[in-house]
Amino acid sequence: MLNLANILDPIQSSLIYLRQNAWSIVFALAVGYTVKIKLLDPYTARERERASYAEATRPDRVAALKADMKRVRAAQQEEASRKAIEAAKEAEAKRVEELKRKKIKQPGQSKYKGTGRKVNENPWSKENTSDTGGGGGGGSGGGWW
Repeated sequence: MLNLANILDPIQSSLIYLRQNAWSIVFALAVGYTVKIKLLDPYTARERERASYAEATRPDRVAALKADMKRVRAAQQEEASRKAIEAAKEAEAKRVEELKRKKIKQPGQSKYKGTGRKVNENPWSKENTSDTGGGGGGGSGGGWW
């Protein structure tokens, strides 16, 4: 029992100390926690940011990253150019298909290109007539008006 009493003696004295100074210990812990939250955490965060910025702006690292960035941007530009060319070809094919779909054959229009009249072209003008005199107008300008 003597050995057990020697072991329990420091534990008993610690419990007595805690009972006598409980509020002081609670107050000290609260002050320590407040100091940590208000002062130490912001300070360590600023120091971490400063070290990170210093590491990120190191000249040899920046040079390596610039070379990589140029290589990646060139590849991206190449891809964008290829896609733009494909999109232009596809848009042109779609436009041609739409024109074919919308094209309506007019009376008197041949299946051969260039044999029809233009939209604003006067059918009775001298440029568009044969040697028969041009279509019944009789006047100097041709036409019916």
